[in-house]
Amino acid sequence: MNLDEIIELLQIVTSYDNRNVDPYMEASWLDAAHMARWTAHDANSAVRQHFANSTEWIMPGHITAIIRQKRSGPAPFKEVMALPKAPPASEGVRARLRNGWRELRGAGEG
Repeated sequence: MNLDEIIELLQIVTSYDNRNVDPYMEASWLDAAHMARWTAHDANSAVRQHFANSTEWIMPGHITAIIRQKRSGPAPFKEVMALPKAPPASEGVRARLRNGWRELRGAGEG
């Protein structure tokens, strides 16, 4: 992100919590954005998500946490479907599993 994008982001934040933004705040938020590798889109989305769910005063760490949580979500469907298919279990493995389930069901009846 660049300084203009940080200023825009802080304007969004200010619309929610009416904070006073100064050049020092802009610089510290820009530093956090660079350290955590925010994109403008992700950061703007994180601010909106934060205030949709919280009344807490937002700090750069909140934005980083929300972005990381989104980035660590499940893989996109197309990527999962592109993975090679696992071979079917052998007859021996299937028999052991069937016997294990029977034992578990029998143990629950006692």
